[in-house]
Amino acid sequence: MDEKMGMARITTQRCMECGQTGTVLVQMSDYLEWMGGKLIQHAFPTLSDGLREQLITGTHPECWDKMFPPEEEEEFGEDEVYPIHQGLPI
Repeated sequence: MDEKMGMARITTQRCMECGQTGTVLVQMSDYLEWMGGKLIQHAFPTLSDGLREQLITGTHPECWDKMFPPEEEEEFGEDEVYPIHQGLPI
């Protein structure tokens, strides 16, 4: 951990996707709260979900996206029936 002006540079464990470590820069006070048992989402409310995941598992946000790509949403035309309404009286 590298302390500078109230900040902590956390070196994370190796990412399961790429095998590299990473670093996340956080407020020292937030880090101490997390180490003291506060839930990560409450200790680091301004940190992205991806960076919180990196702190927990070491998985970089971009590696997470490679492992679990976002699902594409289907687009329906105006005259198409949405699957939820098929066979149901409207």
